Amino acid sequence: MLLLQCARGRATNQRYHIHELAEFSVEGGYLIDGFPSTGHTSAIASASLINAMGFTPVATIDSDRFPPVSMVQDSRPFHPTRIFADSKLKVAVFSSYLALPPQEHKPMARMMLKWARERKAEWIVSSVAVGSQIPEGKIMAVGSTEEARKKISGASMEVMGSGMITGIPGALLNHGAIGGQNVIVVLYNPAHEGADYRSGALLCTAMSRLVPGTACDIDALQAEAEKAERAMREAETESGEGILKRGMYG
Repeated sequence: MLLLQCARGRATNQRYHIHELAEFSVEGGYLIDGFPSTGHTSAIASASLINAMGFTPVATIDSDRFPPVSMVQDSRPFHPTRIFADSKLKVAVFSSYLALPPQEHKPMARMMLKWARERKAEWIVSSVAVGSQIPEGKIMAVGSTEEARKKISGASMEVMGSGMITGIPGALLNHGAIGGQNVIVVLYNPAHEGADYRSGALLCTAMSRLVPGTACDIDALQAEAEKAERAMREAETESGEGILKRGMYG
C-alpha cells in the first residue's frame, strides 16, 4: 500500500520521498506528468511550459531507487526530479531528467494519482510517443473518462479509437478509468529520437490547449530541447546505470 502525506516538509511513501519547499494549491486544477518518454519529447514540452509560464519549484521527489545524481545550474545543485507549480493557474508539473525503469512505472503512476487526489487536482495530463500508430506530425489523445474524452474533442483534438499506450501514461489511464480520475494522454509520433524540438512544439501546443492559461515559448523551444537533451544524457552517464533508455515507454 502506498502511504503519502502531503504536508510541508518531508512527505514519504514506501518508494518515494516528496520534500515540499513552498506552499501551493492545485485544487480543481491540473497535474502534468513530465517524465521523459521516447526521444525525451514529453520532458522537453513540459520544460517549455515551466519556463514560458515561470512556474516555481515547490517540491523535490527522491527515492532509494533513483541513481545518486545532482544537477548543477548557475553553480547551484538541485534534484533531477522536481515538482513545479503555479497556484493562480492551479497547475503542477512533475518534471524529471530521469527516465524510470519499467518496474517503476506503475508505482509512480499510483503515487501521482494519490497525490492528485490528496491535492484535489481534477485533471492529470500526460503524453507519450506511439510511433506508427498515428501519422508523423499528428497529435491525438485518449481519455480515461467520458468527461476527459469530451474535453479532448472540445480542444479540437482527435480522440484515439484503438491502439496501445505503455509506461506511466498507460498506467495512469488504467487506474484513472477504474477510479474515475480524469486522465488525458496526448499521443504523438516523433520525427526522430533525441532533441526533437518539432515534436516538442506540437506536443507543448497541444498541452496548452488542454490546460487553461498555459502557453509555450516556441521560439525558445529548440534551445530548450538541446539543453534538456544534454542534461538527460549527463544524468545517464553520471548515474552509471543507463537509466535513460530510448524507447522506454513507446
